[in-house]
Amino acid sequence: MDDRKEIIVAKSIAFTLFSLNVKEKNGDNRGEIVEELLRQAGGAPKMPWCVATANFIYLTTCKLLGITPLLKPGLSSSNFINRAKNMTLPNGKSRVIDPDLEPNRIKEVTDGCFVVYEGEAYGTGYVHTGFVWTPIDDKGNYETIEGNKNNTVAKVKRNLKKSPCKFIKLFD
Repeated sequence: MDDRKEIIVAKSIAFTLFSLNVKEKNGDNRGEIVEELLRQAGGAPKMPWCVATANFIYLTTCKLLGITPLLKPGLSSSNFINRAKNMTLPNGKSRVIDPDLEPNRIKEVTDGCFVVYEGEAYGTGYVHTGFVWTPIDDKGNYETIEGNKNNTVAKVKRNLKKSPCKFIKLFD
């Protein structure tokens, strides 16, 4: 399979969600598409939906390309990262890249990776999930597409120093 095919398809799905201007109805984690994203991830209306968006991007890409998903992201940022920690790339390295502990692996973070942000809002150590849209530049800047960001699917500019996170590389 072409090395970039999975990433191109995933980016197309992410951009479609962004372009459709998917947003909540009344800012209450509700709305037709939001609830469908949650339903497909096994969630219920009114639940936070950032990981459900990542779930949709990843599982739809796998389905369209006829590949077996490595994992189902589900509904929790902490569960997503914790399940991915035990998975390895074909070269034997972890699929989880921690920029603080492994700065030499930052160059492996490409568009098509998933990002899980650290924080204590839910008491789990992780608070939000997104899809990496652009690779990290020399200054630590990158862009993501994130569900449930200001009640919508948004393109967000991020910086490694300002947004502590870990990356998950699900596409080889």
